[in-house]
Amino acid sequence: MPTRNGEKTIARAIDSVLGQTWRDFELLVVDNGSTDGTVEIVRAEERRDPRVRLLSEPRPGAPHARNRGLAAARFPWIAVHDDDDVSHPERFAALIERARRDPRLVLLGSWALVIDEDEGMREPLHHATHDRLIRIQLRQGPCPFVASTTLFRREDALAAGGYLDRFAHADDYCLWARLAARGRMANLPRHLLVYRHREPDRRPEYAREQREATVALMAHYFRPTSRLEDHLLRLVDRIDARRARGRIDRDWPPALLARFGLADVAARRRF
Repeated sequence: MPTRNGEKTIARAIDSVLGQTWRDFELLVVDNGSTDGTVEIVRAEERRDPRVRLLSEPRPGAPHARNRGLAAARFPWIAVHDDDDVSHPERFAALIERARRDPRLVLLGSWALVIDEDEGMREPLHHATHDRLIRIQLRQGPCPFVASTTLFRREDALAAGGYLDRFAHADDYCLWARLAARGRMANLPRHLLVYRHREPDRRPEYAREQREATVALMAHYFRPTSRLEDHLLRLVDRIDARRARGRIDRDWPPALLARFGLADVAARRRF
């Protein structure tokens, strides 16, 4: 969990990780130069639960923070989590079970709910679930994974070179492109994360730079898609959109949303 000035949301994010039904893990929180109360919050969690470890990465930028955590990790699987997202209690258990059933998997994610705490719940993210369709999305977009849902093998990520910053603001996409050459990928058709949407506020040109980097990344790593592949992806996407909407209340019942203070946000659906 990389973080920088996350004092408003990180306690909730950490709580959702520590509340997993899968108990055998360590939570590495990598502080990337916070100037607010983030470090004090994490230190309190570290004292409360020995699974929490606070690390520091002085070099600014998400790739450096993520690589710091990757290098320090002691477990064979890496589960990514942002400091403003919320994991479903069964997230780790569901991902590990799926990974154990298919040893060829090197990268696994899931669907996600999307909230804007000022405006309510947005359309859920329901990326392709099967390897072939994920590869099509990697080549043409949209991005086939929600970063905070992903699970991957540590040894594969290290062998691929970890997170690179050659493509601005697309270091996670770049890692996925390199992991794709090492094995199979999948997304579970369950909303195992609540993703907090926020417009890029670092610099006005952030979104433009990210789009340009992603286009360059696709051209560097992948061949263009065919018309048949495009058609197949659109067809499956329409089917999955209906499936995703039908799963929202099953994956996140009101009591679970209320546990993380999200019931009011979810009630204000924008779709």
